[in-house]
Amino acid sequence: MSGPVLVIELAEPVPPVAVQRLRELLVRSSSHFEEKRVGEYDLNIHAESLGIAETAGIDGRRPVMVSLMGPGVGDEGIFEAEHADEVDQEPLIGFTPTHAVNVMAFCNRPVDHVVTALLTAAVMDVIGGVANAELLEDQVPIVTGLPGVIATMTDPWPVAYGSAEFLRAWARQPGFRLSRTWPTPRTTPSTSPSGSIPVTALASAGSRVCRELHLVGTAAAGTSERRVGTGAQPSASGGPADALCISRYRTW
Repeated sequence: MSGPVLVIELAEPVPPVAVQRLRELLVRSSSHFEEKRVGEYDLNIHAESLGIAETAGIDGRRPVMVSLMGPGVGDEGIFEAEHADEVDQEPLIGFTPTHAVNVMAFCNRPVDHVVTALLTAAVMDVIGGVANAELLEDQVPIVTGLPGVIATMTDPWPVAYGSAEFLRAWARQPGFRLSRTWPTPRTTPSTSPSGSIPVTALASAGSRVCRELHLVGTAAAGTSERRVGTGAQPSASGGPADALCISRYRTW
């Protein structure tokens, strides 16, 4: 099952001191923390650490990845590919992004959408940037009047750009849900370099997670499985007790 994703667009590289502050925030907010590289973190975030008191009876430890991308940091090719199909963003947000942060949830419960939005806002409190949130058409009038909105557009697809304040205000709206889940193609599917697994082409919406594929129930050579909960009890790794959350990771 795919989960929601938000992007933070950045005008410049994140200073090392800010990366360290981000790391400290994530460590103290998580029951599971794995640093895959500097700037990329695999987490089970405590929903309550974000001020979320109601999780509809499911485990409040939600699996998320936070990944800083761009020149000199890592995943530069992914950053370039996923921005290749973007419109010119400078007239909208005042700069052309040089780096970005992806915040991606591995589950798709309603709480995961709120966690993704509020975690993204918390990350922005530390490193700055502008949130890039794709919308459904009927969400455009809802977000347009919210505080912290910087710009919206409807062509070639509906998008809102905004501050951390915008994300927090939007997350408080009844029935809040992010429209972007991953992998969600804008273009036709391609195949992995090994040719064994159909995946979204890099220059697509799904490129944000080309290394973090949700292959639920798919047998694929060379992959390792991470089960984030298997029913009523928390997993041995400390992940949420949520049978809908099964991830496989493959690095190319």
